[in-house]
Amino acid sequence: MNAINHLLLIDDSEATNNFHNRLLGKLHFATTISICKNGQEALDFLTDCETCPF
Repeated sequence: MNAINHLLLIDDSEATNNFHNRLLGKLHFATTISICKNGQEALDFLTDCETCPF
């Protein structure tokens, strides 16, 4: 399976984000994994990002 270019994780739980980030990293699921803690942070990220996860 080919890795996707950019993945955005959005969850308010730091432990959940950490777990998913580590798991997906070990599986080489995405070249870049970005993490946001809530919807507003994700919207701000998507507004300002140079390589958006689309």
